[in-house]
Amino acid sequence: MDEKLEEARTVFERGYKHYENGDYDNAIADYTAAIGIEPDVYEGMYYWRGRAYGYKEDYDKAISDFTAAIKIKPDFAEALYWRGWVNVFKKDYDKAIPDFTSANELVPDDPYSMYGRGLAYYEKKNYDNAIADFTVALVIKPSIDEALHKRGLAYSKKEDYDKAIADYTSALEIKPDDLNYLCNRGRAYIEKKEYDKASVDAEKALQIKPNSIRAHRLINRIKFQQSIKENPDEAIAMIKHKLDDGGIGNIHWEVEDLSAILEVKPDNLECLEERAMIYEMMKKYDKAIADWTTALGIKPNDPEYLGKRADIYRKIGDQDKAIADLEKIREQANLQPK
Repeated sequence: MDEKLEEARTVFERGYKHYENGDYDNAIADYTAAIGIEPDVYEGMYYWRGRAYGYKEDYDKAISDFTAAIKIKPDFAEALYWRGWVNVFKKDYDKAIPDFTSANELVPDDPYSMYGRGLAYYEKKNYDNAIADFTVALVIKPSIDEALHKRGLAYSKKEDYDKAIADYTSALEIKPDDLNYLCNRGRAYIEKKEYDKASVDAEKALQIKPNSIRAHRLINRIKFQQSIKENPDEAIAMIKHKLDDGGIGNIHWEVEDLSAILEVKPDNLECLEERAMIYEMMKKYDKAIADWTTALGIKPNDPEYLGKRADIYRKIGDQDKAIADLEKIREQANLQPK
């Protein structure tokens, strides 16, 4: 063996021992020294230095090293896989997806490249592709609890709560005390209005972690949902208190809670106002306009409501309707006593 290559391997192996011990700084130093001796011979030097940079969250350097390793060995599946994960950590999902795809083509029976790509699709809100990839990963290895959990989250996003609950339940069979799995199943039960089952999950979560904010929020939400039909005035007071404190914390639940109250109390202007503003923030302009229009049916020609609706009409480019609402405001002003 060439003396320089032998020296590079010796330094590399010392670096690997540092890496195994979690001493990433010294590992990087040795890997760098080894690369300095023989820069273009052994792709593993770049790969392992990239791994060390990844654990130090120096993602740009990690990607650079994985790319150098792939340049030396284009079919280096592990480097493609880890570059995919670093791109996920950087939230660069469009780059992560082809890396996981290439890694999977090289090693089709590796479930984790499919799990990684599924996660990237999930973060891009492409829930159908995410579900498909998580499913492939689970066919290869059914015990990946996080793939079950993430697929459950994707089903929840699609409002397929039965399938979501089934996945959360399977994940909990693998990790019975996982707080996230319990709380997310509890949330799915709430969406199905199965409050007793949701309460069981919330209570178990509190047994695992008594100060869990998520578990306490679940319990409070269950109480709120149950109070809407039993005592709507109390529910309105509860939501007003939450809104005065800065909101409920989950915009989907906030809209659902307001909608549930409006089913019972359709003329509650405070709830209509709040939901209209949330819809506007969510860029659901048609629904926001519908709420301001309903509010105007209860309180005709109110200048605040007309102004809010005019602003949304302007945002969607309907200038004629915006001008019509502003004209009504001016007419109301002219009718006021001097």
